[in-house]
Amino acid sequence: MKTTRRGRILVIDDEDSLVQAIKRYMQQDHEVDGTTSARQAIEMLARDRSYDVIVCDLMMPQVTGMDVYAAVMKFDPALAGKMIFVTGGAFTETARQFLDTLESGRHIEKPFDLKSLRALINDKIT
Repeated sequence: MKTTRRGRILVIDDEDSLVQAIKRYMQQDHEVDGTTSARQAIEMLARDRSYDVIVCDLMMPQVTGMDVYAAVMKFDPALAGKMIFVTGGAFTETARQFLDTLESGRHIEKPFDLKSLRALINDKIT
């Protein structure tokens, strides 16, 4: 079994219950921050780029995960490459095209098993 170093994770989702569930589940292995505000997440990432993985909901009101990705790409493309997107199945054509541009292992569909998310996160932390 592969051992993973303790990493830093940022969880961005407009559903606070999901942010809290992921934080509780992952905090035994990693340092986990979370926010329900995509705008706040962009500000956090502009100030602190030391996250190993960013778990971000794709479809959120006002500012989407695609918007977060585009903003982060402008100031730190390598950090944008650390994003994993959570999708709930309610896709726009733009969202579908966006997901099609990502390499394998960059998104997970709701409802998901927290063990599957942990495996995806741990695979990204080296």
